[in-house]
Amino acid sequence: MNYSVEYSLRKAYGIARNFAHSYLSLDHWFLSLLDSSDVYDVLERSKIDMKKLKDKVVNFLSNMDMSGLSVDYSSSAIRVTVGVQRVVDKFMYNSTEDHRAISPFNILLEIFCQDGCYSTCFIYEQGVSFLDIFYTFLEDEMKEYNYEIIENHAEDKNILLNEYCVNLNENAKKGKIDVVVSREEEIERTIDILARRSKNNPLYVGDPGVGKTAIVEGLAHRIVNGTVPYFLLDKIIYALDIGSLIAGTRYRGDFEERIKNVIKEISNDSTAILFIDEIHTLIGAGATNNGTVDAGNLLKPILTKGGFRCIGATTYSEFNSTFNKDTALSRRFQVIFVKPTEPEDTIKILSVAKTPYERYHRVAYSQGAIRQIVLLSHRYITNKVLPDKAIDIMDEAGAYFNIRYNFKKKNHHLLKPKVVTASDIRKIVSRSTGIPVDDFTRSNYDIVAELKNRLNQNILGQSHVIDEITRNLQFMLSDIHDFTQPTGAFLFIGPTGVGKTETAKIMAEVLRMRFLRFDMSEYSESHSISKFLGAPPGYIGFDKGGILTDQVNNYPYSVILFDEIEKAHPDIYNVLLQVMDYGMLTDANGRKINFSNTIVVITSNVGASKLYDYKLGFDKNENASCDHKATEKLFSAELLNRLDAVLYFDSISLPVMYQVAEKLMKDTREMFSKKSIGFNFDKKVIKYLTDNSYNKKYAVRHLQKFLKTHVLSTVSQKMIQQKIKNVNLILNQSGELDFIYDTK
Repeated sequence: MNYSVEYSLRKAYGIARNFAHSYLSLDHWFLSLLDSSDVYDVLERSKIDMKKLKDKVVNFLSNMDMSGLSVDYSSSAIRVTVGVQRVVDKFMYNSTEDHRAISPFNILLEIFCQDGCYSTCFIYEQGVSFLDIFYTFLEDEMKEYNYEIIENHAEDKNILLNEYCVNLNENAKKGKIDVVVSREEEIERTIDILARRSKNNPLYVGDPGVGKTAIVEGLAHRIVNGTVPYFLLDKIIYALDIGSLIAGTRYRGDFEERIKNVIKEISNDSTAILFIDEIHTLIGAGATNNGTVDAGNLLKPILTKGGFRCIGATTYSEFNSTFNKDTALSRRFQVIFVKPTEPEDTIKILSVAKTPYERYHRVAYSQGAIRQIVLLSHRYITNKVLPDKAIDIMDEAGAYFNIRYNFKKKNHHLLKPKVVTASDIRKIVSRSTGIPVDDFTRSNYDIVAELKNRLNQNILGQSHVIDEITRNLQFMLSDIHDFTQPTGAFLFIGPTGVGKTETAKIMAEVLRMRFLRFDMSEYSESHSISKFLGAPPGYIGFDKGGILTDQVNNYPYSVILFDEIEKAHPDIYNVLLQVMDYGMLTDANGRKINFSNTIVVITSNVGASKLYDYKLGFDKNENASCDHKATEKLFSAELLNRLDAVLYFDSISLPVMYQVAEKLMKDTREMFSKKSIGFNFDKKVIKYLTDNSYNKKYAVRHLQKFLKTHVLSTVSQKMIQQKIKNVNLILNQSGELDFIYDTK
């Protein structure tokens, strides 16, 4: 063992015996080192009152009950604590690796690094930190080797800023940060706040991706280029790296000490401006249950003084939930709300920002591609904001075409860059959103014509409904449609089995949208709204999203069917009001879900039961007026006024049911043909099926059930028994349905 270690340990053993302690702790060792001239000199020059320190340590050891056991005063009876053993082991190991002398001060430094020496707190009480003591010791060491420490040298003065911060001015000079466009107003407002005498601390508040950090980088560019007022010409912006600040902090107080020293260093540098991104993370950071202050409280005293300038950035949600609640801290900042850029401004931003992406991906973006990036991302990507989502599409397009066009060819670095066009961008947006690429090029006329054709083929006897849907769709697809609201909102009213749900499905298919169906009988209780939006905080499952909000967030381009709305609890209607009015819904976690790309379809059977009780002599208009009364009784005026159309489906008449039966039989024949089985029938069979299944109350559903029971069930039994080549449906002499099979 090294002599210094052994000598100081013997003294520590003696101190432990004098206090009648059965354990040798780091505090005993600490007290023994205070008698060393090397340690005494360094601590005294670090502005520590040595007499006061020694008295406090002695008083602490006198009042400390180590074990409560009787002690044998031979040294062998005194055992060492884990902390002491760690220090001894370290110096034992180092003595074999490094033959340099170990001084008593080296031992003191190692004790400082251990957890469990309470005597070090008495040093901190005198306002002296571990770093202060270490710098004093380092000064002696460097003088011994003829080095000179220059107090005002920039690198030494800003040693912590360079370690825990990023110099944005330096990055701007080296071209590591992009030029900022269309944020002049926010930058000018920042300069005005920085020029204040007190509380000169700007705070950017905005959605993730709006460009809060870019504004600070734009200010750094201005400082480097000299296009700022005189008081900012010599300023340097340091971006605090929270990760580096936290990394390596093992013991209580390490993080606060780092923060305190960074603040102290930047306060002493009149040219420094501190930028803290995600500033809300500092609130509560470093605090424990023992009453220690957090990093936010360390900032408060210095922020009031005009000499220290700090720029912060946070999101709306964190500003409201965390930052704004600490009024003592928030009042020291001047809030600048940063809104998403408008599409035209975003086009200007991308026209400048594209250069580094073109260089990196070895592509060239045409102006048409830039315009398509902005317009399509603004229209179809609703869970992000401009300019972030537009830059994401530009970056992904560059990566996609760089991989597929450049890397496949020899000497690709010598080739001309691939020109990314508007059609290329449509392909990338299609990959990102799941919207078929031809949807971006299909004309509105083609879409409306296809929808009308499909509805006429499949929804029989409802021509007035089809005409109204296509008329509304023409307006929805126009540029004058309000994109802050859902694309469309319809209420389908009519008896069961008349085609309400099928109409919504066909709309989704033609418009290439996801079909989301919600059976409202599952939401009949008052608490069912939590299924839609998610459970409130404190309830089981509150960390999970709601069924509706999650589905729309994942599939924003959807037809949403609320089936049989009259079975839902009335509170659900309030949710629909918000969706149809603002095109936005906030879930239990505070996420805002955008419904602007959805079509809302509500179905109801309200008043349908009265349709079957109408007597002969009542005309259609009188029956329709009854439907309207039932609708107005169930639905509030607020809900009805927010709908684009309320459409009443007629009950299926017998002649129309013949057409429906023929279509169902043709669909059945197509199903059997896929199994290589012929399926033949004639008009008499269709008439037989219709006449025997017609039920005005259940309409098509009753026909489908009759077909399944009397046709499909019989054929399936025969298919199990033997292989069938053809099935022929005929009516026998008694007028009953009969089957003739051709077997293989």
